[in-house]
Amino acid sequence: MALLLSYGLVIFFFYPETRGRTFEEISVIFGDAPDGLCSDELDTKQVVEEADAKYVG
Repeated sequence: MALLLSYGLVIFFFYPETRGRTFEEISVIFGDAPDGLCSDELDTKQVVEEADAKYVG
């Protein structure tokens, strides 16, 4: 269990796709709509570009 938790933390904090992003941003990037939002309300490209602009630079 501790090993699984440590792997999850390493992935969350150090992998570029997930580092510093909210769970909602991560779910949009990987194709899932956050709870309470329909997929047609989401503009995936816009969310990814905003997140990249915030964390890359």
